[in-house]
Parts: sequence; C-alpha cells; structure tokens
Amino acid sequence: MLHGEEKIWFLVNTLDKERKVTPKGKPVALHPMNDLNNHYSKLDFIDLFETLEQDKVAKLLNQLPTDQTYGKYQIQLLPGFDGYVEKLEENPEYLEWSGKKPKPKNYFSPERRVDFSKPKEENKDKYISVGQIEELMKMPKDERAKIEKNSLTQEHLNDITEFQDGLAKASKALKQKMDAAVKDLVPKINFPDVMKTDHIAITPPPNYQAQSVGLLKQLVEQQKQQDKQDNKAVLKITYTSSRQVMLNGVFQLARPSLNGTNDLVFNHLYQNPGKSFSKQQLEAAIGQKISKTLHKIVENLGFKGDLAKAFFSVSKNNIVFRNPITRDELNDMGLGNIKLS
Repeated sequence: MLHGEEKIWFLVNTLDKERKVTPKGKPVALHPMNDLNNHYSKLDFIDLFETLEQDKVAKLLNQLPTDQTYGKYQIQLLPGFDGYVEKLEENPEYLEWSGKKPKPKNYFSPERRVDFSKPKEENKDKYISVGQIEELMKMPKDERAKIEKNSLTQEHLNDITEFQDGLAKASKALKQKMDAAVKDLVPKINFPDVMKTDHIAITPPPNYQAQSVGLLKQLVEQQKQQDKQDNKAVLKITYTSSRQVMLNGVFQLARPSLNGTNDLVFNHLYQNPGKSFSKQQLEAAIGQKISKTLHKIVENLGFKGDLAKAFFSVSKNNIVFRNPITRDELNDMGLGNIKLS
C-alpha cells in the first residue's frame, strides 16, 4: 500500500514510463489495475490530479474510465511535467524509494544523448532518446547490431526493450479496437441491398463480409450518406473539460461544481449515452451516495421541459441519457418544434 508522497511518486513514475510509448500529441492512457495496480480510489485519484494540475504537471481528462476509453484514464501532460520529474530526482527520499540513481543536472539536454559513433564507455552516463531508438530500429540489422554491441550499455538496451514492449502493447490494443469496430459494423449493413445501388463501382469477392476492410469502409460511408438527410443530428450536448454543459456548442445549460453529485453523475452518463442506469449503479460508479432524486439532477443540469424529454428518460430509480438527438427521434417523441425553456 502506498502512503503520503509515495502516491504521487508512483503516479509520476508510471506517467513518465508510459509517455515514452505514447504518440506525440496524444494523452497518456493508464489502466487502474494493469498500470496503476489498483493503488488509488476514484476520489483519491481525482484529488491527486487537482494538485498536479495546479502545479501545471498533468491534467486528468476523464474522471471515470469508460468503454469509450477502453477502461483507461486519459491524462494530458502539461509543460511543467519534465521540470517536476527533474525536481523529484533531486530528492534523496524519492531516489531511495524508487531505486533510481542520482542524475546530473540537465541530464536530458541534447548534448547528453548517446553518440552512436562513440564507444559505450563514453556513452555510459548518457541517455538514448525516443528519436534515436526509432532511428536505430530503421537501420539494417547488421548495422544496428554493431551499434548495440559497441556503443550502447545494458541500460540503453533495457530502454530500447521497454520502448519496443510498449509499442507492441499499443499495437495489440489498436488491433483489438479495429477488429471490434469491424465486427460491430458488419451485422448492421445489408450488403446485398447496398450492392444493388449504382454508386459502387467495385464488385466484392464471394466472402465479402469479412474479406475487405477497404470495401467495408466504402459501404459504411455510402450508408451514412444515404441516411444523412433522414437521420441528421439536430441536438447535441458537449460536456467540456471545464464542466460546461453545452447545447450544440453554443448554449451553456449549466456548470456543475467539481466532484459534486451533478458533475460525477452527468460525467458517467455522458460517457455512456443510450445506456440505462439505476440509482444504485450510479452510486457504485461515482463512489458515493446520491441524496437527491434523479429528476432533480436532470433539472440541476439545466434540462427542463422539452429539452429534458428529448435527452433523458428518467424515473424514480432509473435514468437514460440520449446524445446526440436526430430529427427523426424528435419527431418520434412528438417534439418537432422543441422549446428551449
């Protein structure tokens, strides 16, 4: 079990490792169990990131992992992250806890990178950058082997292995995501009917439902265009990182207090549109009791009258949040001319 400062130390260490295998510009993704070893309760995790965000170190983008984020937290590293790590590595207590060796000041400056043309003895106290690892992986096998043998220490080789393992892990997750997306789409398309249209200029192979991802993309796009006019989203809610409940990106309906019941409940509903949740399920998801009624939460979030009817189905013990809403759906609900108040 982690205590006190160890909670932040472990979290920052994990972020530092995962960012090495995260594409540039993308948030770092951490799984509560696989990456964080279940060291944190939901509320502890949110509190830690409030501190890190105030120090301009890192920002938590989603307060609850969801199916859309593959059960992971999404974290944006802020400009102060590198400086925070360097400061940690000057702390003797942290170094003892982590087992890391003290590093010279400005360790990660460009001049301290390894030089592939020099012997490993001269590269001993230097680091290998992500860019250099990528460069090495593109080299011919014999040239790479020569550099690894003559110019890199075991610590450098360990860094390369860690980077490659991370890439393999990310590649596997991406493949699973793509396979699941294709599997979900195939049953929803009536291929024989779609193939009769005169917009497709190619003929699929006999086992077309599984053979051609390229064809599938064309069919899906064509299906979208065909349904676009009759099934166009006319109302959409966006829940911003600053907790603004926005209608069609223009009208602010509400701005719940951070980590209050309204904020936590709506964040969970927003991440899971179209799914029904009981009050007990919501309490389990947000980690606290809900004292107010579900109807009151909807009202507090700024949904009243026709807007509430359009976006929510709510009873004493169950609630569903729909988003976005199409013209056909509004007509089916008898809300052809919706009132905003």
